[in-house]
Amino acid sequence: MYPDTHRYDDMLALAHPVSPRHRPMNRPDRAAQFSPFAALVGLDAAIDHTARNKAEEVEFSQYTDELLEWNLQILQMQYDDSNA
Repeated sequence: MYPDTHRYDDMLALAHPVSPRHRPMNRPDRAAQFSPFAALVGLDAAIDHTARNKAEEVEFSQYTDELLEWNLQILQMQYDDSNA
């Protein structure tokens, strides 16, 4: 079912290749290069901005407000009954 990985055993003892032309990249630059979300710079700010705009747009009608109040009273009564 799984492929035979022992065919690569001879490679484990080999030294890590070093380029004679290019210096090794420092760790922070290398990490930034392979960061999975480096392309999404500014995404958090855009999401926060959209969330703020949507939150300001929400208005409850009088009916919705009364319905929420009624549901809250039912939940409070159930809670009081279960703790009695």
